[in-house]
Amino acid sequence: VNRAILKKLVSKHYSVIEAINGQECIEFVQAHQVDIILLDIMMPVMDGFDVLKTLAAMNYKPSIPVIVVSSLDRQEDIEHAFELGASDFITKPFKHWELLARLSTHVRLRERDKQLIKQTSSVVQSNIYTERILGSIPEGLLAVHRGYVRSSNNSFKQMFGFHPEKMDIADLVAQLELEEILSNMVID
Repeated sequence: VNRAILKKLVSKHYSVIEAINGQECIEFVQAHQVDIILLDIMMPVMDGFDVLKTLAAMNYKPSIPVIVVSSLDRQEDIEHAFELGASDFITKPFKHWELLARLSTHVRLRERDKQLIKQTSSVVQSNIYTERILGSIPEGLLAVHRGYVRSSNNSFKQMFGFHPEKMDIADLVAQLELEEILSNMVID
């Protein structure tokens, strides 16, 4: 399958930018937002193995999948591609439906990765905000959720000598003998 046929097949479902060689691929990845890379091993200027090595050396975003599409079918070549960071390997000749199915799977996984990154960022921002609030209060405070200490402020550490994060509240009560104090607390 030559590049023109591959581009025509994939372009029916996705926006495609074609790189003529490995060096051009690297330059494009550095300059643009890329969701997935289809990579041949046998290319001029820089082969696919060198592209994978270069992407790894650049601290290339591992959540962007690289699907190798190559006529190389020796086990050593396939293993080497995976060792260098390939997400998938399809040998030529391939079935068109198989390529499109694997592309679709990796694109969906990429979208889920993006969602998780966004959600994680929101959680981190929320935790930073919570820590700022807790840190500004002079009394020793604990944030407890579902029976576990989620966080505590520095005043708590100054009072008791430690931060009890991720500690079961019952263990904390036993350790500090705070039953009377905690009986006056509201725990969600």
